[in-house]
Amino acid sequence: MEFPRNCDHAAARARFDQLAAMLEQRFRCTCSVDRGAQDASHQGTIVIPTIATASGDHITITVSDFSNLVAVTLGNPGSYNEEVEGLLF
Repeated sequence: MEFPRNCDHAAARARFDQLAAMLEQRFRCTCSVDRGAQDASHQGTIVIPTIATASGDHITITVSDFSNLVAVTLGNPGSYNEEVEGLLF
């Protein structure tokens, strides 16, 4: 249940690493990259630091093992109430 039956872990990890590198280039910073997702249905998380954003908060990107799905949140996932998070997207 952690990953799709036909999951190509090497290809998924390569896409995740490529995304992390692209974000570092785009934001001109070093992102915090957590590839150690165990017993989870995601490849890992990438955090763009506050110093690289205009929002005054960091951006967290969680990359799913299922298809090309990502969750992008301001701050930590769930750190803002629904009303504020709804305004972000």
